[in-house]
Amino acid sequence: IKSAAPDFLLGVFTNEQQATNACFHNSPPVWADDSNSTCKLCSKTFGLVSRAHHCRNCGCVCCSECSPTFWPSKMVPATYHLSEKKVRICRACHTLMEQFRGSLLRGTNEDFDRAIACVSTNNINLMSPYSIYSDCCYPVHCAAIG
Repeated sequence: IKSAAPDFLLGVFTNEQQATNACFHNSPPVWADDSNSTCKLCSKTFGLVSRAHHCRNCGCVCCSECSPTFWPSKMVPATYHLSEKKVRICRACHTLMEQFRGSLLRGTNEDFDRAIACVSTNNINLMSPYSIYSDCCYPVHCAAIG
């Protein structure tokens, strides 16, 4: 009998704080209510022609024009999606990720402040690799390069 439990392990932790952090970083975003019928980013009204989509990174409801990017599913924790190979991401999350990654790679004091601001949005996945880039490194690797 196959278990309904997920096929992954968050890790082994030496203290409660580590376990709490792992749960926080792997908790899927709360999906916005899609009955609102307007895009969170551009306020376009949804209807027969314009469908609503949930960003798999932040959970906001947006139109296809505001969520044109698809990331490999490995760029978000496995708990954020339903085993899709690629996941739809809103323009805001994609831009935020690129700003964060660029700030880490440049490594200046100003970029450090920008990286901290990006992380403070809670829409940056520190435990997931940037697999849309050829180097496929994790955020910590980008920081070491910068």
